[in-house]
Amino acid sequence: MNRAPLPAIRRVGPGDAGRYAQAAERFFRQTYSHEAGHAAVMDSHCAQTYAPGNIRAQLAAADVTALVAEQEGVILGLAQMVAKNSEGEVQRFYVDAAWHGRGIAQVLMAALILRAEAGGLRALSLGVWTQNDRAIAFYQRQGFRPEGTVKFLLDGIPQSDLLMRRLLGPGAEPPRGGSDP
Repeated sequence: MNRAPLPAIRRVGPGDAGRYAQAAERFFRQTYSHEAGHAAVMDSHCAQTYAPGNIRAQLAAADVTALVAEQEGVILGLAQMVAKNSEGEVQRFYVDAAWHGRGIAQVLMAALILRAEAGGLRALSLGVWTQNDRAIAFYQRQGFRPEGTVKFLLDGIPQSDLLMRRLLGPGAEPPRGGSDP
């Protein structure tokens, strides 16, 4: 089977805030629009979270690493991590739904892990919605293991995220392959 070439992975900075914010909002809406309840809640959340000024400040922070997977100038996936002491927290990890299953997530996660290890981090953690089975399975194939849950309210409706963690460096479990989330 002849597969299209994988997109280029690059680090983004404050100058990329506009395009990055648009892509992050688009991916967030793809992932959660059908579950978020009221459209007004989604719109309010996105207006605050993905405002270019907020994103620009995040991308300018010394402890933040943000990567995009691009092809012909189009952002197909993104990842954002913040370093806290000796660990990194993956705050965003999305691949455009139209590109799921094409290997982008594996390449993007491998690049993020390499950056984390190069920065001396010993582990990566993340939270994933407990009802996102595809993403949970992907993270498990990438060596992340469940460590508990956290509950929160979304427009008054109880939700929960699965907390997952992956050790880095020598002796850490390597990814097991498989398809994108």
